[in-house]
Amino acid sequence: RRVVPRIQILDDHGNPLPPGHGPGELSCAQPFASQPLRFLNDDERGSKYRGAYFDLRPGVWSHGDFAEVTHSGGVVILGRSDATLNPGGVRIGTADIYGVIERELTDLVADSVAVGRPVQLPDGTADVEVVLFVQVREGVAFGAEEVQRIKATLRSEASPRHVPAHVIQTPAIPVTANGKKVEVAVRKAIAGEEVKNRGALANPDSLDWYYALKWH
Repeated sequence: RRVVPRIQILDDHGNPLPPGHGPGELSCAQPFASQPLRFLNDDERGSKYRGAYFDLRPGVWSHGDFAEVTHSGGVVILGRSDATLNPGGVRIGTADIYGVIERELTDLVADSVAVGRPVQLPDGTADVEVVLFVQVREGVAFGAEEVQRIKATLRSEASPRHVPAHVIQTPAIPVTANGKKVEVAVRKAIAGEEVKNRGALANPDSLDWYYALKWH
């Protein structure tokens, strides 16, 4: 933090969090010496680079990690912010969901991606529900029984908070060139928002299916 003095931990509203006041988005509010100009093979405006780090808050570098400032002034990195869900105000990591699936459900699920979908509770309170998209192994049937098996396994091996509100079969999981799941792109697609860095995906056409989803 001495090298880059404007490192801040920001809450969901963009306000700096003081030491000991919980996790937020690791951010930087001023240029720093090692800051790149653009990604390799990016356009002259650095569109992919800016889409990756400055879309959340223009002019502020959002690193994509949850972090917390300690009372002694140190910073603890808690994990990727784009890999964190917040149903009922409780933060859970998508890695917990994937871990159970990869350990207990490999006979059924070839790949999966979990995202948060904004919803409104009956009393008008904003919340997030967990949606799990699964790519089923070839030749395996998928229906209500398999959905219940996935939910029951997540409940017993993780917690009730990790049980998705929806388990939906998908033809493909959007990934980067190195095979990383692109949760942010899926979340934006099901919300009808523009995914600006589609060129960074190995299978950008896979997003069309998510855009076409109808929610009831």
